[in-house]
Amino acid sequence: MATVAFLPHRGRPQAVALTRASIDKLQAAGHECRVEEAAAELPVLAPFAVPNERLADGLDLAVSLGGDGTMLHAVALVCGS
Repeated sequence: MATVAFLPHRGRPQAVALTRASIDKLQAAGHECRVEEAAAELPVLAPFAVPNERLADGLDLAVSLGGDGTMLHAVALVCGS
């Protein structure tokens, strides 16, 4: 079982939809999925939100869905791990 964090650009509906579809498939296969705490503002992602200080705990993969800024934000959140 892998632990995957998704960091979508919350202002891009396609990124949010792709995140949710990916979470559904990964969870069905037995993997743990997380999103950063700010994603809790989006009802479709809220159940997967964890505090940012715990986002990288035991993380196997971080997936950034957005542009350059989203990628840099993802790196900032997980680089210490």
